[in-house]
Amino acid sequence: MKSLVINTTLKASVDEILSNFNAKTMQEATPPFINLEVTRFDGVEYANQTHMITSILGHYQSWIIEVMQTKRTDKGIIIRTEATECPFPFNLWIHTYHIRMLENGMTKITDNIKYKTENFLFDLLIYPIVYFIMYYRKPILMDKYNKEVNI
Repeated sequence: MKSLVINTTLKASVDEILSNFNAKTMQEATPPFINLEVTRFDGVEYANQTHMITSILGHYQSWIIEVMQTKRTDKGIIIRTEATECPFPFNLWIHTYHIRMLENGMTKITDNIKYKTENFLFDLLIYPIVYFIMYYRKPILMDKYNKEVNI
């Protein structure tokens, strides 16, 4: 199993980030070559599901992601999702979001992704691709939340 961690600090509250945790933001923050279509998004509470279809070079793949745990604290929230249906090459996909309040109105999102394919060598081979796809969203989220308000 391989894992990767991406940290993103945003000028937004935890509540503001959660209110934008939806299908539209998922589609905006996904590389265009993946052609993501979110067909169902229930939310971030326990047992909620997200159904997605990806199309890379005309090859359609289905994902079903389920929220396995939601834990709220006084400083934020932890959301752990697992793919109950994931396409080739993945046998396992777990994504944990830790969204926590920092000082001065900033919030830090820590994305912890764990995945497994049929063999360890393939896990290593696709690591740069998985990392790029997950990192792609970082500047998009930063642009969305870190804009200065000029009146």
